[in-house]
Amino acid sequence: MRKKLFVPILFVSVVFSCTREPDFSKTLQEYYDFGLPKIERKWSYDELEGSAKLLGRLKEKDSLPLPKLNSKKSGKYFQRIISALPRLANGDSLSYKRKTRDFFFFQKIVKRLVLIYGTTEKEQEYYSNELIELNKLTLEEVANMTLLYYDTIEQGSVDYAYHLENNSRQFQRGVLTILEASLQNHESHVKYKPGDKIELARAFSENVAKIWHLIDSDSKEKLLTQIRSIAGQNEIGKVQSIYSDFLETIESKDQ
Repeated sequence: MRKKLFVPILFVSVVFSCTREPDFSKTLQEYYDFGLPKIERKWSYDELEGSAKLLGRLKEKDSLPLPKLNSKKSGKYFQRIISALPRLANGDSLSYKRKTRDFFFFQKIVKRLVLIYGTTEKEQEYYSNELIELNKLTLEEVANMTLLYYDTIEQGSVDYAYHLENNSRQFQRGVLTILEASLQNHESHVKYKPGDKIELARAFSENVAKIWHLIDSDSKEKLLTQIRSIAGQNEIGKVQSIYSDFLETIESKDQ
């Protein structure tokens, strides 16, 4: 009996070992030797920005060396980078101006990381998990910033609220740019993994549903054009389904 089971078990183990995704990332010690800060302590914003620059230099020296989300070697380092990013939180004591500065710094670092992790088809396929994670974080922070912006208009001092309201068109353009870019990641020429595109669709739907009532009509129309296209003809059926459900949700809110 044991002999009969040996062959299929061996076959399964060989199949999984052949299909396992390669991991070209470095060990924690290799990152430290390159000058990156250790993960055990809190990073300053300067260290976070410096880490992004160092990762860019490391990529210039080696092929696909960046920390990976689910890597046994480097997963902890990727998570440390993510946790070091400033995040908006409800109920903290930070002023609106400080939160705004943190948000812009968050955007700056995430944009840099996205460029470092890459935009070629090979990089999109290999770093799919990491790039989608950065996209998901961006959607969450944009939703939080939008809620904060309009809550400040309602609750803030008259002069400051008036200033924000006068700049709302510029703020709306910024939100639209980010949301349109997120939707473009569902296009067929973007080579993220299907499962990651599904996760991105969920993140978009969940976060944008929270702020749909705050998005101006012109931006809504532009977003709806993209969303309807994805819901009608995307190559991934589950992505179509998620955006179809999203359309039903927001249509009920707009009535």
